[in-house]
Amino acid sequence: MLRGDRLRKVRNVLRANFVDVWHADLERLGLEALRALEAFLPDLERGLAQANKRLEQRHRFVAVRGLLRRTLAGYLGVEPRELVFE
Repeated sequence: MLRGDRLRKVRNVLRANFVDVWHADLERLGLEALRALEAFLPDLERGLAQANKRLEQRHRFVAVRGLLRRTLAGYLGVEPRELVFE
């Protein structure tokens, strides 16, 4: 949950009547980028990625969760691994 200064920062970044749209071409991510994104994942999410039987599915999971964490962390001014999803 966001409180105090962090909540004010988010409100300053997210402007009323605007929508930010993000797009990522997951097929073009190389192994180096995937490794960097995987570093953002907590152990639980790394385990979920490894549970996928196909390598392509594992890579897609890492890419999506890593990019989500990096993007949201940028808005919130925190480290990507600090985010907790409930």
